[in-house]
Amino acid sequence: MSEITNLERRKLLQSLAVTSLLPAAGLTRAQTGYPERPIRIIVPYTAGGHSDMIAREVAQGLSKRLGQTVFVENKPGANSIIGTEVVAKSPPDGYTFLVVVAAYSINPSMYTNLPYSPRDLAPVTQLTQNSLIGVTGLPGISNIADFVRHGHANGITFASSGTGSAVHLLGERFARAAKIENAVHVAYKSAAEPLRDLMAGLVSIEFDGIAVLGPHIKSGKLVPLVVTGETRDPLLPNTPTLKESGYDIVANSWAALLAPAQTPQAIIDRVAAETDKVLRDKELQEKFAKLGIEPVGGTPAQLNTMISREMKIYGDLVKQLGIAMAL
Repeated sequence: MSEITNLERRKLLQSLAVTSLLPAAGLTRAQTGYPERPIRIIVPYTAGGHSDMIAREVAQGLSKRLGQTVFVENKPGANSIIGTEVVAKSPPDGYTFLVVVAAYSINPSMYTNLPYSPRDLAPVTQLTQNSLIGVTGLPGISNIADFVRHGHANGITFASSGTGSAVHLLGERFARAAKIENAVHVAYKSAAEPLRDLMAGLVSIEFDGIAVLGPHIKSGKLVPLVVTGETRDPLLPNTPTLKESGYDIVANSWAALLAPAQTPQAIIDRVAAETDKVLRDKELQEKFAKLGIEPVGGTPAQLNTMISREMKIYGDLVKQLGIAMAL
């Protein structure tokens, strides 16, 4: 075997160095030119709902800022699992994103056979948050202290749109914090169904958003007892928070944007920054404010911290309650 000269060796090493840089250079060019085609945001719920409305507002703003069409695609089913799996298994190229809500942080501890792992998705930015309102239609109840006294004496029923939902788990947290021993969960098939029974006094309490409950509070058919956020809701300034009322609970409804894991960090950071700017638009903020929704924004790291905290809270509670489901 003939020896390689020093000159040949140098040429070979230079060639290998250039070749090794080609994939990185191609990726850099792809990120620099991003986006080069339309982007889809998958909402794992039906069109017209809370998360769908938020996604469409954000998509419209992102389309203007990124100079490409950003469209929403609804893929509902299995408590958001179907749409979430689609994104978890999509190419990590920056052209598919996912809107999630609190169910995303509950499902890993509740379902024994999820077809994806949270590790398959990467945080981008938190979109929104909003307080929920605890309301009752029980006669003679005008505040949370009255309600808890009633609960200690008579027990309570609390409504939700399904076992294991964020509202169900919030009801469990409240009953435990208030030391109401006889508290029974009543699961309905949709978020709208409990309203009739609430107004008739057939179910004691439900937690939901101002967009759903506001008209019934205004009409006097339902009484607001508490809000679940860190501070009072501007639309209900006379209604105290759970923390003000002596219960160490803060529980916001929220929506967030995720991407497939391994999506280039430069793309994630770009989309997070542009989304943050969309959420600061005054017209969008005014529109959301009328619905009691607060735009949030922020970095991927901040969203990761929030979701990790939610997964710990809900995971512990699901385990205590012994809830286990299979698809």
